[in-house]
Amino acid sequence: MLLAKSAFEILRDSDCNLALIRLAQKAESWIRDPQDWKRKSQLADKQLESLFQHLLVRYKPPKFLYKAWTSAHAHGWLWFLHLAQGGSIRNLKGLPFQLSKKMAHLLPQAPAHLEIDLGFRWAQIRGMGGSAELFEAISDVFLSEEEVDEVSLAETIHWLIRQKELDYRRLGPLLNYIRHCQEAEGYSLKGRTLSSVERAMQGWQREVHREQELLLNAQGSSSANERYPATEVLVVCPNGRRNEKRYLEGIITHAGALRRFPKRMITIYQVLSMRELFEEGKAVALVWAVHSVC
Repeated sequence: MLLAKSAFEILRDSDCNLALIRLAQKAESWIRDPQDWKRKSQLADKQLESLFQHLLVRYKPPKFLYKAWTSAHAHGWLWFLHLAQGGSIRNLKGLPFQLSKKMAHLLPQAPAHLEIDLGFRWAQIRGMGGSAELFEAISDVFLSEEEVDEVSLAETIHWLIRQKELDYRRLGPLLNYIRHCQEAEGYSLKGRTLSSVERAMQGWQREVHREQELLLNAQGSSSANERYPATEVLVVCPNGRRNEKRYLEGIITHAGALRRFPKRMITIYQVLSMRELFEEGKAVALVWAVHSVC
């Protein structure tokens, strides 16, 4: 059928092929004859979206949900089908939080480029009264981890929205401090003012800075060669991959480096958030200090 419609771009694209397989698996949900579909674009993603709209969509779902058909998301397919065929947004199963009426109203406006989970988080934060800038900052700090503490996240959003004098240029460090405090049991933002939290953050930053200086000073008069021993193997681990032993060993073995240099290796990871950047700085300082002392 696609060949007859000259939809060659879809057939050449591997992601589109995966989506077509999944679309075929949901043939019982088709609402129109595929032979009636008409190609209206030369772009593969536009052709695929048009085909899905023709076969499955009675009511337009949020744009970001089209990613469900090319991703490994556990619930994306079901959410797309539920909404495309007239289901209520608030009746979606598997969401980590309850959508309010306002959140459900805003969900179709979520930016199309967002990943599936972040699309729902966008509606959550905007529905609670937060701005687009607040969503971007919170997603960097709180939503970059696989498991999200929903209670702490909701408390943080509500507290930030109430701070009328909040400077978004300094929001990243403030969120990192709040996230650090929430790791301690019993910490709450209730009753705290913006100025008191900022003062506490500044004290915490000074303490961290002093700790880093002490660790660096512990290196004493070590020479550059002692601090930076020769390293024979360099491995770049893209897309934030961590603790993926098979991935790293595959690269090293392929290069023959594992046989030549079995004990020395530097691994480079992508830092994906302000919090990871801060933790990486602490870790680097500690490694340098311990190495020179030993």
